[in-house]
Amino acid sequence: MRSLLSFPMRCAFSLGIALLAGSLAQAQCDRGPLFPRLHARLHPQPCIPLIPCCPPAIMAPVAKAEPAKTYDYVTLVGAVRWPGDRPEPTAKFANNGVRPMPGFGFIIINDLMIEPTTRGVKNVMVWLRPDVDDRAQSFPFNKIKPELRDAGPLSTLHTIGLKDGNFEPRVLAARAGDQLRFFNNSPARINVNYSSDIESFNILLPSAGEKKLSKSLEYQRPPIAFACNVHPWLQGRVRVFDHPYFAVTDEFGHFEIRGVPAGRWRIVYAHEHGYHRGKAGVPGFPIEVKNDKALVVLDNIPLDLPTPQK
Repeated sequence: MRSLLSFPMRCAFSLGIALLAGSLAQAQCDRGPLFPRLHARLHPQPCIPLIPCCPPAIMAPVAKAEPAKTYDYVTLVGAVRWPGDRPEPTAKFANNGVRPMPGFGFIIINDLMIEPTTRGVKNVMVWLRPDVDDRAQSFPFNKIKPELRDAGPLSTLHTIGLKDGNFEPRVLAARAGDQLRFFNNSPARINVNYSSDIESFNILLPSAGEKKLSKSLEYQRPPIAFACNVHPWLQGRVRVFDHPYFAVTDEFGHFEIRGVPAGRWRIVYAHEHGYHRGKAGVPGFPIEVKNDKALVVLDNIPLDLPTPQK
C-alpha cells in the first residue's frame, strides 16, 4: 500500500487518522468510556477534557459588613401617664364652683391636669443628673453637647401669662441665664408674689400690665414658687437648671430632651404634688443612654405620687 500512495497522500492520511482519534477520545471523555471497568483499569487517572465543558462559575464579591453606627448624643423621649389602676381625681374649681370669679368666670384649678384619652399628666418636670447620690453635684460640663454648653447665646425670654383663669405656664423649666417676665392678659387685676435666691418682689399687675425680672435667672436647686395673694388658686413654680437636659410634659404627658450624651445618668420626675415614687424618687432613677440609636424612647411612666389626689 505504501507503494500505491505518494508521500503527500500518506501525510494527509496520517493527519486525518490523528484528528479522528482525537475527536473520538474527546467524545468518550465527554460522554464517558464505552467500557467503564476496562477503562478504570487502564486509565486510573480521571479524564481531563481537551476543552472545558462549561466556563468556571463567577463568584460574586463578598460584601464587607458595614460597621454599626454610633451616636455621641441622642434624643430622649417619653411619656408620663396617670396610673391605670388609680381613678382620676375630681376636678377642683376656684371658690368651690359656688359662683363665677369676677373677670374669670368658673375656673378649674390646673394643679393636676390629666388628659382623659391618653391619661397623660401635664406639668411633670423631667431632668437628668449625674448617677451619684450627691444631689448637689452638677452635670459634668465636658459631657454636655458642645453647642449646648454656652447658654448665653441661647438664652430665652420666658413669659408667664394667664389662661382660663390660671397661670400659664403653671410650671416652667428654664436655664441659668434666661430671662423671665409676668404678663397679665386677663381683664382682672392680679398681683405676683415672686421670691428667688437673687430677686424678690410682690407687685400688683393691672390688665395688660407686665413685670420683667431685673436680673437673669440663676441656678438654684429648690424650685421658685410664685403666686397671687388676691386669687389664691393662682400659683406656679419655676425651676432653674445649670445644664440643658430638662423638659416639662405637655398636655399629653410627652417630653423630649435633645443632645443627651451617651452614658449612665439618673432621671428625675417631679410634680408639684411630689416626686415620682415619693422619697425614693428624689435622687432619680438610673438610666443607661446607649449610643446605638439616635432616638431613645422610654416606656410609659405611670406617675406614682406619694398620696392620691382628691
